[in-house]
Amino acid sequence: MSIKDIVEAEINEYKSMLNEKLSTVLTNYQKVLSQTGNFYADSIKEANRVLKDMQQKNAESFKNVVEDETLTAKFYIQRKVNEQLEKASHEIEEYKKEQQKIIEESVRKMVVNVSAEVFEGSLTMDQQEKLILKALEEARKSSVLII
Repeated sequence: MSIKDIVEAEINEYKSMLNEKLSTVLTNYQKVLSQTGNFYADSIKEANRVLKDMQQKNAESFKNVVEDETLTAKFYIQRKVNEQLEKASHEIEEYKKEQQKIIEESVRKMVVNVSAEVFEGSLTMDQQEKLILKALEEARKSSVLII
């Protein structure tokens, strides 16, 4: 198995792990958003029930209250959902960046270890580091690493 195969296998493993974790985070946020939506939907239903009782007493007043409450609830729910989606997106991006840093560091360490074994002193540490950085840059350019 070549160094490239080892690096690609390690990268694929980290990508898979990252995708699983991102999927879990997204699923959790979707559940929270759904629960929040259900809570507010139930609240609106209850408000509508109360308002219907009031309609028997004053139809015009009821109409105005329903319109106002519905708009207020709609904007409130919209704002809350948008806030949660923005927060989830931000957290996912931060998590993704952290995982990419971990992957890059792991790949760097792996390349250093493999290089040390392959060259066993035939290159200086400075030369090895330059060779590794060049290999990482080429991997980024060829989309082996997406960092």
